[in-house]
Amino acid sequence: MVNSAWRLITWLACFVPSWIGDFLAAAIGEAVYLFWRSKRWTARYNYAVVLEADPKSRIVARTTGAAFRNHARWVLGVLRLPRFAGNQLATRLISRGLGYVEEALKPGRGAILVTAHFGRPELAMTVLAGLGQRVTTVGETFAPARVVKWITEAWGHLGITTLPIEGSALALLRTLRRNGMVALLMDVGVKAQEAVEVEFFNRPARFPAGAAVLARWTGAPIIPGYVRRLPGRRFEVVALPPIVPQRTADASQDILVVTQAIAHALESFIRTHPDQWYMFRPMWPPGA
Repeated sequence: MVNSAWRLITWLACFVPSWIGDFLAAAIGEAVYLFWRSKRWTARYNYAVVLEADPKSRIVARTTGAAFRNHARWVLGVLRLPRFAGNQLATRLISRGLGYVEEALKPGRGAILVTAHFGRPELAMTVLAGLGQRVTTVGETFAPARVVKWITEAWGHLGITTLPIEGSALALLRTLRRNGMVALLMDVGVKAQEAVEVEFFNRPARFPAGAAVLARWTGAPIIPGYVRRLPGRRFEVVALPPIVPQRTADASQDILVVTQAIAHALESFIRTHPDQWYMFRPMWPPGA
């Protein structure tokens, strides 16, 4: 089912007008929600935690279905992104807090942008690349190989360098030392390696330590942010106040403090718009 959904959305990206594509992508997302039972209930558990409601409740069902539909629209938007670069894309964006980015880069240590699988995260990188910032990110294998290759090449044309997760640490350090920006998705759930346990929506969750480690090594501030879908195929790009790393004799505690601050920042916008958070794998350990 998943591969079929990807093929359909790839076809929509190539041949169908935007407004029709959005409608049909949402229908594909709804079909995946209805027929992929195991993934549906995993997602419901996640949204139940955010909403503080029963996984079987109506509000959780509505939110989960909307998240599947929005995720399909996001996939379509990623594939169509090269068509909407430049001025055409700028007319669809409302930006808030980008001054935090400018201030963060003044010391010359670079900056680390962190966000979640939320809204349209790639648009934040596109905006920064359009302002002349070097942006490097790491990518997960979340789609068929040919689609991942397509996305990586498209982002490269927009000034975004995408690296594999394995072995990317040195390249990310070089980017920061050149006063560039590193963009990382933080909400990878319980399967994360090199992770630390923090409180996330009042429950223990494992977050990757990479952002905190990079910040501690380089002194680069961490800027939480998000891109939220608005009506009319418009988007709000928001940068939140930076998290400034502290370097003490206790490295583990430094990393924990920064990672916890990141988790709280992600909570602030996921709680407000949970239907734009795409978390369809276990976020919390069983019994957390």
